[in-house]
Amino acid sequence: MLAFRVSPAAHLAQRLSEGSSEAVSLKEVPFAQLVGLRAKDDDARSALEAVLGAALPTTVGARVALPAGGSVVWLSPDEFLVIAPDAAPGEELLFSRLETALGSLSGQVLDLSANRTILELSGEFARDVLEKTIQLDLHPSVFPVGYTLQTLLENTGIILSRTEENTWQVLPRASFTVHIAGWLLDGMREYAN
Repeated sequence: MLAFRVSPAAHLAQRLSEGSSEAVSLKEVPFAQLVGLRAKDDDARSALEAVLGAALPTTVGARVALPAGGSVVWLSPDEFLVIAPDAAPGEELLFSRLETALGSLSGQVLDLSANRTILELSGEFARDVLEKTIQLDLHPSVFPVGYTLQTLLENTGIILSRTEENTWQVLPRASFTVHIAGWLLDGMREYAN
């Protein structure tokens, strides 16, 4: 069954490669496990944290690394998004483990893996490309490594995360992937070799 999976930007792989350069590159990180969490009280938080192996973030923009890889990001005071690597064949999905742990506690666990994809923009001019349309201050003193916010890119809602000094993850909804990738590629053209 896994052989039949197709990521939202799979058909764009050649365009992404051809539009990339040493100065700035764009690629898709396909098939991440994306899990939406709501934790309404301390018991729910504790149950979810036990599975994640890390505390849920507590402040705006916070991103917490998970011991098994990936991270969990703060979206609102009781809402979080887990971004984890693809499950290995035969491995229980993170969603299932979190759902079981939460049980009937006051919260929610949603499998959002098919809802979004991850476009990774990296290189010396990655921030410049994003600043062409994003209305946030992306300077490192305001948007440091590890910071994540929901914002608009070309009037389209995304989740934006700075994972390294010159690496950004843009998470559009799957249905907007072509639009966002096309916009980023257009913004990258001036930095092509």
